[in-house]
Amino acid sequence: MRCALFLLVHAQALRCRTHAARGMARRAASVDIDAANNKAAAVDLDAANAKAKRVWAEVAVAAPELAPDTRPFGDGAAPAGLKGTWYVNGLASCRVGDRLVHPFEAHGFVKAFTFDGKGGATLTTRFVETPCQQLESRLRRPLVRGAMSNVADFDKFPDHLLNAASPSTRSVAQLAVRSWAGRLFAGTDNAPWYGLDATTLETLGVETMGGALAGANPLAHTRRDARRNRLIAAAAAFDAFGDTTTTTFWEFDEHGNEVKKVEDIDRSFVVHDYAITDEHYVLPISPIAFDLDNIPDFAVRVRRPMRPSICVAATRHSPPDPAQLGRAPATDLFAFDATQHGALKLVSRTGGATIKVDLGAFACVFHMGPCWLEDGKLIAHVLLFERYGSLGNAMGFDVRSQAFDPIPWSRSNGGPTLRRIVADAATGELLEMTRLSDLKLDMPTFHPLRDGLPNRAVFGTAGVRPDGWFPFNALAKYDLIANKEEVWQTNDDSVVSEPYYVPRSDADDGEGWVLSLVTDTARDATELLVFDAARFCDGPVWTATVGGLWPWNVHTTFVPE
Repeated sequence: MRCALFLLVHAQALRCRTHAARGMARRAASVDIDAANNKAAAVDLDAANAKAKRVWAEVAVAAPELAPDTRPFGDGAAPAGLKGTWYVNGLASCRVGDRLVHPFEAHGFVKAFTFDGKGGATLTTRFVETPCQQLESRLRRPLVRGAMSNVADFDKFPDHLLNAASPSTRSVAQLAVRSWAGRLFAGTDNAPWYGLDATTLETLGVETMGGALAGANPLAHTRRDARRNRLIAAAAAFDAFGDTTTTTFWEFDEHGNEVKKVEDIDRSFVVHDYAITDEHYVLPISPIAFDLDNIPDFAVRVRRPMRPSICVAATRHSPPDPAQLGRAPATDLFAFDATQHGALKLVSRTGGATIKVDLGAFACVFHMGPCWLEDGKLIAHVLLFERYGSLGNAMGFDVRSQAFDPIPWSRSNGGPTLRRIVADAATGELLEMTRLSDLKLDMPTFHPLRDGLPNRAVFGTAGVRPDGWFPFNALAKYDLIANKEEVWQTNDDSVVSEPYYVPRSDADDGEGWVLSLVTDTARDATELLVFDAARFCDGPVWTATVGGLWPWNVHTTFVPE
């Protein structure tokens, strides 16, 4: 029986570890190795992996309580001074009728946690009621296959033809929720944003920011330039035949009016997140290659350029055999290209030259940490994979077997780690690339008013497992000045979600609160945890059960009152 040395975690115990970062060193810090050897316990790897598989499957298909709903929660003793509303977007169940959809294509389930600053708290929940969500919930079956899911088995004739006839873009809104210019909106990647009522969370329809985004399909992530008081949005579109990705950036003023629009074209890559400096949009380039021979297996929907969600252009070859249509997901049409180098692209916000920083090897970056300019240099922090397979099996989803198995997937891609990249902002010369930690870290948040400025603290989800790293079972804080890492770990029955940093002031002092949701399959419950950001490793200072077992929560935002 396979075994591994791993830190012992009691069934309901919570623990925290802290150590100094190792800078450029590639091996794990000796203090971690010593601690692991001193506290190591033999863990049955097969049993641990089976448990991770079960836990993630339960969370992925969990059905939240009836929404909409509004109710008080907690014991009336939420941290004094914590005042405002924490909006959380995330998955509704990945089970739609009798089929599973990819987590990236599940419907949205949005939550609003309102704190009165005196200890009281109120929760409002609601599904993001896009047309797709309303139709599928009414008929209790998936009707739109999207890029990673299907509406019928690929290998069953003639059912697979339903896939070919089904729309290839699932217009759901489950990845993020953002607030700007009196608007609240939910979004996914490469589909319209949907406006929400800030109090009731009722879906108000497509949010176009005064028409600027009409017809566009933006990314879920946005950035905020506090100095200029602007919101930055972005969208990406693929042209498989031209082998290009076109990225469009918009900037909106405090009234929601478009004040800038910039486009950039590069060889094909995928993007989920980006960053800003005072002068640039910082665009991570994760290179991909298309296999157009697989188009007949997907469909013959004629449309170009195509979106990465993916609306596929017709093949230039002979008309496809109808018997082959609808037998593959869109993610079979492309893969990450390990023969190309990853890069950071500095797209000018001021009309200057575009600069590309070659990272010297393949890199896949989904999430960006703090980036800023310092003495003519770009200082960028990224969560970087050194290898990555297909997006179609992300989080262990197998559309063909209709099942989840996250450990083999997370083991195969090695996991994201925090890197510091220093480059000449004028020439793009790579001056330094440091892996700050071996911890598998993702879903980063930092001071929301310091986009493009130096930041001290980064918070994120982490995977601390004997094998693989997903689903996330820990939260982490990294001090970018002291190069110190703190990790708080929950029990192995639970999955953690994005920790959102709510600073007490505009200062970069690390003071404030950190909010996160933990779904516990053993207790069939979801808990909200509040940490003191400056004493993160002490564990949560306040905990409240907010519901039954909810599906995974993704990206969040906090709106102070």
